[in-house]
Amino acid sequence: MTVRTEDKVTVSEAVLNEIKQGKKIQAIKLFRSENGVGLKEAKEAVDAYIKNDTEAKEAFDANKPSGLSQEGILRFTIMVVVLFAIYLWV
Repeated sequence: MTVRTEDKVTVSEAVLNEIKQGKKIQAIKLFRSENGVGLKEAKEAVDAYIKNDTEAKEAFDANKPSGLSQEGILRFTIMVVVLFAIYLWV
């Protein structure tokens, strides 16, 4: 069970494990299913927990995915299309 008082949030061990593995979306899904809250409330609770718990924040930051963002993929795609167009033009 999760208890929330002001900005202090307590999460289950399962949610905490997801956070520590850098799996924020999974942590939010699990928090929602455990507590029967909406997406917004679950996201706010997980974000608040990460923000207020130093150990969880350090573990989350160390393990969060650092792959390409959507913006990075879009820029790469545009670059490839432009280079291909230049190749065809020349």
